[in-house]
Amino acid sequence: MSKLTRGNQTEAALDLARSLLAVLPDTRVSSPQPRARFNDSEYERILRENIPDLREVAPEETLALLCDLLEEAVRLSQGSGQEERPEDSSFVWRPAIEDHVQNASHMRGVRDLLVSAVRDVAEALIESGNARALRIVEGNDRKVFQRIGLHLRRKYPKVDPEGTADLLRDAQVFDDIHLHHEYFHLLGEQFGSLPTDAQEAYLALVDRGPHLEGRIKVWEQLTGQRPSEEEIEGRIRHWQYEKLWPVRQYLKGEWRKRFDRLAEEFGELEHAAFLVYAHGVKWGPISPKSAKELAEMSIDELVEFLSTPVRVGGLSMDSVQGVGRQLKELVASHPDRFSRVTWRFQELDPTYVRSLIEGFAEAVKQKSSFPWRPVVELCQWVMEQPREILGRQVEPFEADQDWGPTRLAIARLLSTGFEAGDCEMPYEHRSAAWRVLKAITEDPEPTPEYEAQYGGSNMDPVTLSINTTRGGAMHAVVR
Repeated sequence: MSKLTRGNQTEAALDLARSLLAVLPDTRVSSPQPRARFNDSEYERILRENIPDLREVAPEETLALLCDLLEEAVRLSQGSGQEERPEDSSFVWRPAIEDHVQNASHMRGVRDLLVSAVRDVAEALIESGNARALRIVEGNDRKVFQRIGLHLRRKYPKVDPEGTADLLRDAQVFDDIHLHHEYFHLLGEQFGSLPTDAQEAYLALVDRGPHLEGRIKVWEQLTGQRPSEEEIEGRIRHWQYEKLWPVRQYLKGEWRKRFDRLAEEFGELEHAAFLVYAHGVKWGPISPKSAKELAEMSIDELVEFLSTPVRVGGLSMDSVQGVGRQLKELVASHPDRFSRVTWRFQELDPTYVRSLIEGFAEAVKQKSSFPWRPVVELCQWVMEQPREILGRQVEPFEADQDWGPTRLAIARLLSTGFEAGDCEMPYEHRSAAWRVLKAITEDPEPTPEYEAQYGGSNMDPVTLSINTTRGGAMHAVVR
């Protein structure tokens, strides 16, 4: 696709992009999720690396294409009879249009990736002076597109100030819970620059109060009785307080006094930009020391620490896996320091050796260079070890059971190192790399039993291949 764009074959490139990124229906009846022709990571890579090439030669057509794909993804994810409705519950599966930690608490997928792609391409067009990008996005009445439009208006206040003023005083937009997050931030940043009549119109909507009928019905369903007049009045005041919160710094006169009274009654609002805020839960393998603390140790101190048994005890306790995560992060940040002493890690737990190798792979991705020879020699040493470790018994998630995970990490490191660039593996290590790879291509994983359990309808062949040792090795061989 990128090659076609560079060869001035724009229409062919657009056609190919539409086929490559096509959104396909889910075969499951319940909870349908649109899918692509390949896994999410590959889909994301094309959006990140190749779509910019297409955008350069056909900016508006590329944005329109991505909008069509997102529209199809939303349609296919909705239940029967809901496909044509603008309500898409996007504030549930994509809490914020901008990159935000709240997005990480939800399962990623084609829809989510396309939201980011539409946003990024639209931003690039506006930054290049093409204001039509906003009209292309807002030309679709799905709520997710309206939210992207509000995000663009917030980030680029000069693109359509009159239209933004009209939106912020629009009663339908004001009452639409689907638009809450982006509407909240747009208000907070641009209310002060709105014309006086637009500000007054917004405050008049606040003064009007909420539509109570539906709220009272919900209250009755939850409590079994109708709320008292005092309770209703209290709920109205709290609702008005929430609506005044994003514009509080702009309030003057009687509105300022009114807000201060409400603030004294209700106190600080936390995470007011979200209708529902998911608080993070600490889970998974954890470490008694952070990567920063490990970085402050000398190599001798670090090896001694890693040689000391770690207190283990399930998913919420310190574990070798948890320490390994921190070690990987440390090595990725300082690969040159660790590549020269890889031999010091040969007597440590296999989990730490794998973490070390994964750290080097991450360093290559981050364009950080280091001497390859000691790293390749460590890989050779690993392949000389028996795959199974006699007598080793560890619980899942606490540590690696054998050298299998390290072998897969080596295959991924070599595959990454074969990519052309400043950090690629020097050609002089070709023979050593082939010897290592040959051994990994003979790894027993995946066994027929493994494929029967995890393959088939559970996992497509490509995904299975990149997540198993022998498959990962073959990807590296082709690279």
